[in-house]
Amino acid sequence: EGAAEEGNPAGSSWGDLTAMGVLTPITASRLVERIAFFKVLRSLDAQDEAEWNLPATKGWELAHDRALVSGFLKHGAGKFDLIKQDHPTLPERTLCMKRVNKLVRLKGGAALT
Repeated sequence: EGAAEEGNPAGSSWGDLTAMGVLTPITASRLVERIAFFKVLRSLDAQDEAEWNLPATKGWELAHDRALVSGFLKHGAGKFDLIKQDHPTLPERTLCMKRVNKLVRLKGGAALT
């Protein structure tokens, strides 16, 4: 209860978000990282998949890439269970995280840490 009053949303995995009402350096860095990450995903979402020019990966389909991009934009990076509910054909979480980070890096962004 006290953490939520100090700027930490209930259920947040980020720890203390603020110190005296100001973003901590770690939180600010994570926020900038996520903004850049989602900016790349939004740019991919606005393009046709054929324009993505992504390397082929055995057992991976272009539909999986589209599902990841739309799922991350809809639910957020930490909500894989919800993404999987929307797109049940997606592989397991670890493979999906590696792939979405690869997508973002290939398009000049930084992977989530």
